[in-house]
Amino acid sequence: ATSALLASDNTLTISQAQEGWLLLFTGESLVGWTPENSGVWSTANGTLFASSDSGYLRSNSAFVDFALNLDFRTTASDADCTVYLRAAPDGDPHDSAYSLQIGDTQADWPTGSIVGQHKAQPSHLAQNQWHTIEATLSGEQIVISLDGKKILDVKDPRSKAGFIALGCGR
Repeated sequence: ATSALLASDNTLTISQAQEGWLLLFTGESLVGWTPENSGVWSTANGTLFASSDSGYLRSNSAFVDFALNLDFRTTASDADCTVYLRAAPDGDPHDSAYSLQIGDTQADWPTGSIVGQHKAQPSHLAQNQWHTIEATLSGEQIVISLDGKKILDVKDPRSKAGFIALGCGR
């Protein structure tokens, strides 16, 4: 099975760059990312593809306090991807990171939930439409917004720093 994360307008404005924002995915290559655990990832036409149901793509840099803005669209009702936040440098990020759900395949954990820990307010994703999810992590505070609406706001002391990783179809 192939899962795709589609990138929208992969540029930073001059103002964003001056404010310290970093572009984590250019839409053209995997620079800054490393496939791990047999993950097979590729890019084409601004789209990031996971060509296997196992493995993940881990950022080469760790982050402490940050805001992650991710534009995505689901192209199938069974779209199931995870953004792992503050993953440990070694091992499966599922075991160490906050698992941010993208997709509506898990009834108990709608998009924006931290799977297994904190349930987000339910919101149905319209297929083939762009959505923006923002994850802000500051100390123990985790705030998740979907399309500008806050859907999760919790404190969790489990992890205070780590890598970002992506997984699809797991």
